[in-house]
Order: sequence, then structure tokens, then C-alpha cells
Amino acid sequence: MTTYTDAPSQARSTAAVPRCHILIPSAGVGLRALRAGEALPKQYQSLEGVPMVVHTTRALDQVDVALASAGQWQAGTQLAVVSPDDGFWQQHVAPMAPAWHAAPVGGASRAESVMNGLE
Repeated sequence: MTTYTDAPSQARSTAAVPRCHILIPSAGVGLRALRAGEALPKQYQSLEGVPMVVHTTRALDQVDVALASAGQWQAGTQLAVVSPDDGFWQQHVAPMAPAWHAAPVGGASRAESVMNGLE
């Protein structure tokens, strides 16, 4: 939308810059990737001493949304959907990923978790 002032040559844009929100579904167990006897879900398994999901958050933190979109977008909310009884994120992941929020609304399937996170 463009708003005009008294002089037509002084037009200015009033359109809001859209935001790019990121949602990581992190409520599952990852049964296909777990070895027998492992207690932690796949996303919390240690890779080089760091939970796997932290590698994901760090990679996504490196994305410059404004640069990647030629200034058309700005960064929005960074959200991980975790299971309702998840205590690992707050204790172990949150200190390593302070820009990220956790929503304990994970569902029975990945699709349900994503939908819950979007709401």
C-alpha cells in the first residue's frame, strides 16, 4: 500500500515487511534412529558433545533472512515444538539456543505437532 502526502512526489510505502518464522518439530522420539536401550529422543542425542537439535538451531541462526530475501522479509519467531512432558529442552537446550522458544504442544504425529505449533 502506498500513502501519498500533499505532494505526489513524496509517496512513501506503508506496507509492513513480512516476517519469516521458523518452526522445528521436536516432539517425537525418533524410534527409527534410536539404538536399543537409548533413553533420549533422537533430537537430543549428542553429536560432538551437543544435542542434535542445537546443531539445527545454530545453523538456522546463521541465516540472514533480510539478506536471503533481498530485504523483502525480516526474521520472526524461532519456535521448537516439544512434547508436553519434555524437560530436556529447558534444562539443556535453552541455554545453548537463547533465541529459541519452546512450545510444549507436541502431538501424536509430526503433522499434529506442526499444526499445534502454528496455532
